[in-house]
Order: sequence, then structure tokens, then C-alpha cells
Amino acid sequence: LGRRDVFKWQLQKYNEKTGNWEVVQEGGRPGSSGTITTKPVGEGQYRFEFLVDDRSSSSNYKVYIDDVTLLSSGNPSDWREENKVDIVNTTISGNSVFGDGGGIANYGGRVNLINATVTDNYSQFGSGITQRYSADAEMTISRSIVSGNGHEIAIHLGTVMADDHNVFGHAGLTSAAAFTNFTPGASDVTATSDGTAPTALAAILDPALADNGGPTLTHNLVDNSPAVDLAPNAGCAADPVAGGDQRGET
Repeated sequence: LGRRDVFKWQLQKYNEKTGNWEVVQEGGRPGSSGTITTKPVGEGQYRFEFLVDDRSSSSNYKVYIDDVTLLSSGNPSDWREENKVDIVNTTISGNSVFGDGGGIANYGGRVNLINATVTDNYSQFGSGITQRYSADAEMTISRSIVSGNGHEIAIHLGTVMADDHNVFGHAGLTSAAAFTNFTPGASDVTATSDGTAPTALAAILDPALADNGGPTLTHNLVDNSPAVDLAPNAGCAADPVAGGDQRGET
């Protein structure tokens, strides 16, 4: 390179959902030498694009190093933490989208749903929760209610871990109508019409989003709801819940 020429680079990742290469990191410098240093990135298919901006001839030259597959970079847990979200003591309600994932749509990250309520959400597929597009997608559902959505849960790729004192579905749906590629665990309450404890939605929670105390609106549990006292005291007392509910009450 000449002294006036500029060297630029991009690290691009292939997006399986859109079919496009997307820039995740880039840089550049003038001169004829240097070192490319990237931050840790997640697993996936990558390529480098190198661009030489020839200032003497006003020409650009591109070179690709393609089919770069990274299994891990730096600390293997770095990229996983960057794509992680904890949803704790939260109500997800009243959402509607065209497509999938009215309440929660996980397309490749790590989602921890803890002491949360997902209800009254609608979409064409997976109205409550959907997970697709990436085999790396992970979800853990703990001490939560996913009930009263058009179609409760649809899992197309990745892994889901439940079996932690959740309530899934309601008696207005069969398990086949409520779940796609998902089976509640032994400690969960399956409230569908053919589940372990068929229960009408109105006997699980109040369908109306209302001020039940605290800073946000919630769906109140009704008397004798299968969700009442379902979770062990130890789990509710530990972080991140630390003994309080969404209203701030213990």
C-alpha cells in the first residue's frame, strides 16, 4: 500500500434468517502494515472483507476470506453472556404481531423466564413464546405462567428447559393445540384439557390486566389457582427474586 492508501476491513456474519451477510465489526487505517484485532464473537459462519482504497488511482479493491467458521473466540462464555436476557417478576400481556412470537420471540439468544406471567398475547405462530432460526437458542422457564395466549409455546430450534413449577396452557386448548415441540416437565402444571390438571383460564388468573398494587399492572391470581403456592419457598427466596413479587410484596 502507498502511504496515502487506506486499508479497511469488515467482519461479517451470515444471517440465516435473512440470507444476508451482516457487518458485526469493522476497522481500518492508512499505511502498509498493521494488526487486525476483533472482539470476541459468537458461534456462526463469518467472512472477512478487505478493502483497499487506492487514493492514487481512485480505485477500490475488495478481497474476501470466506467460509470462516468460529467455534469460540476468547472466553467461550463471553458471547453467550452478551446474548442473554433475564425476564424476572414481569408480566408480558396484550401484545399482537403478524408472524410469530406475540409475547416472546427468541431467535438465537439465551432467555431466562423467572417468576413471570405471559398471557393475552397473539400471533400466527407461538402466540405466547416462540423460538426459531438458530440451534443455539436456549430458554429456561422457572416458576412462571404461560397461559391464555392464542397458541402458548412453539419451539422450532434450540432447547427449552422447564420442569420448574410452571403453569402451562388452559382447559380451552388441548396440549396439541397449545404446544409445538414442547412438553411440560413433571413439576409443572399442564392445565390443558388433556393435561395433568385441566383448568379454565379464569380459574388460573384474572384475564384483566389491572392495578393490583405496585408500580406496574398485573394479572391477579384467583382463589384456588394452581399457581398459588406452587413454587418452593427456597426458589422464591433466592436471587434474582429475593422473596418479592412483581408488586414488591413478599
